Amino acid sequence: MTDRDSGLRDLAADCCVRVGVDVGEGSEQGGSGTWIAPGAVLTCAHVVPDVGMKVEVGWHGQVLTGTVTDRTPQDGYGNLWPYPDLAIIQVTEPPSHPCAWLSEAPPTGDLLVLGHSATLGEGLRLRAADAHLGGWHEFGNGRLWQFAGLEVVPGMSGGPVLDLDVGAVCGIVTTTVGEGADRGGYLVPIDALRQLPAQPGQHRRHDLLAAHDRFHHRRPAWPRHRGRAVDRLVLPTEEAQFLGLVAELAPPTQDGLLRIYGRFCADNRPPANLLTAYRDLLYALLDNAGPPAQVVWSVVEMAHHLVRAAPQTVRQELHDWITAFAARHRQIEQLQSLRQTMAFIEGHGGVVSIQIVPGSAQAQRFRLTVTVQDTARGHQVFYQDPDAVHTLTDVMQAVSEQLRYALSWLGGSPLIEFVVPVELFDEPFDELTPTRPYLTLGRKYRTVLRDYDRQADELTWHDWQRRWHATSTSPVDVRWITCREHLSQIEFSAELEQRPQTSVIALTRQPSSYAPAIDMLRVALESGLPIGLWRRGACPEHDHAAAHPDCTGQRFYEASRAILTDGEVSDLPEAVRLLRNRIASQCPDPTDRDCHGVVLLYDDPTRTICPLAPIRQPPYQPLEPSP
Repeated sequence: MTDRDSGLRDLAADCCVRVGVDVGEGSEQGGSGTWIAPGAVLTCAHVVPDVGMKVEVGWHGQVLTGTVTDRTPQDGYGNLWPYPDLAIIQVTEPPSHPCAWLSEAPPTGDLLVLGHSATLGEGLRLRAADAHLGGWHEFGNGRLWQFAGLEVVPGMSGGPVLDLDVGAVCGIVTTTVGEGADRGGYLVPIDALRQLPAQPGQHRRHDLLAAHDRFHHRRPAWPRHRGRAVDRLVLPTEEAQFLGLVAELAPPTQDGLLRIYGRFCADNRPPANLLTAYRDLLYALLDNAGPPAQVVWSVVEMAHHLVRAAPQTVRQELHDWITAFAARHRQIEQLQSLRQTMAFIEGHGGVVSIQIVPGSAQAQRFRLTVTVQDTARGHQVFYQDPDAVHTLTDVMQAVSEQLRYALSWLGGSPLIEFVVPVELFDEPFDELTPTRPYLTLGRKYRTVLRDYDRQADELTWHDWQRRWHATSTSPVDVRWITCREHLSQIEFSAELEQRPQTSVIALTRQPSSYAPAIDMLRVALESGLPIGLWRRGACPEHDHAAAHPDCTGQRFYEASRAILTDGEVSDLPEAVRLLRNRIASQCPDPTDRDCHGVVLLYDDPTRTICPLAPIRQPPYQPLEPSP
């Protein structure tokens, strides 16, 4: 037995627990289970009571109290419960304990079967026995794997089965092949966790495995014991670190995962299993049949793609993981080229943020702050007014002056964002001409709006982050507000609460030209929608009570909706910039002309802008005395 096998055996045994209603000394009642995440025990459905009921968990001489949170199926019959015969127990106030490393891959060969047995007459005591894989048997809507080489006795049900070849728990004991004979037993594979029932909006398997992955990222004892197998493209420690990092990302949609898989897979094979989490994406890419170098590169590209969706707390660590992984496989030059290319495409070389904030004592006076951000210099304040002293006309002039300096300082093609309250959304910021009289800001640079008010609104952050994340993991869900649509704020808020995947609000007319539209826009912003599209201009047909199907707003809808659904969300600022140039050309297409005055709200919550504190200046005093 190798040191590696010995260490894995000890870890697996340390994760094994007793389950029942009486787990005291000498008791012969109950079954087994294994820790799979902090406070979570995986066992068989047939050894626990109904969901919501209490159950005892015995571990290291401690008797712990747990609650059955998941059990499938709820009822069984005969000696063999229907597939998958799984249950989850959540222990109240769990002690510090280890967790088994789980593998959803099928068992491969030599196994270690753990559980509790009363064979020696001292009650249920921990037992470990070597076994070997003996094939599988289709059962219900799944597959039970058979092992041989030991006698499975009462009390072992729910115990972990360690696959010694891969160093992971591949399943749990469910039943014996035949009691009283050394004919082995059956195990339920870990993949059966996919059949745990979940309520709408829940991600039960995702939540369990995310907690499992976070644990092993923080405490990598098990991945280290799995060793460094030369035939693995991803080392066990690399695997644990990556899974722990992507566990911090919001649960993705299946459509979003399929899009990412199709973009980066090394061959054209569909994934063997349903993709429901980012961990599935990693294993699906590793299962590709392409050359090893190509498979490695698909993992690098996929991980690089996920950096953008990662929370700030783990983004740098994920970035470093990609670097180390690519370097180990001698692909660091390709990675550097990819990063440089994407930095140019996505505009990471520079961002100019222009904050225009009205004063509280004098609402018609504004305070201007200009900040610049690029890779080399980081985030710096370029210009800032001490107080709200400018009229709006003065602000526009000051913005043009400061932009000339900022653009010269940054070079390249930065993103220009105007961070303003909703009251200023109608201002034609993209039509400023800071560099050339014939070239507007919005035609030369990607120019967008951001909502100032929610930058410091902590109540909005969760929905804002979630809806932004949905833009990179699923098809864009757009909510159009038509010219005469009229929902109250309560009605529209109720609708958006039922559509958490909606990330874009689009209006067929200028928000301020129609009171219900501006009210609905405010609700959308406060509900976290990060992207918006509309045109500066009213709908004359509706304003003059001469509405008909081919109104100005309807034509804008027909002409612009493809912008929101074709390509990646990150392409929107550039798509709008090119649209503005087509409109300004000598003979624009009629559909492009219908988009004149197009405005893009593009509010990325992953890039903070350091909002200013509310302005509290004294009452306004004119600079010159009255005559």
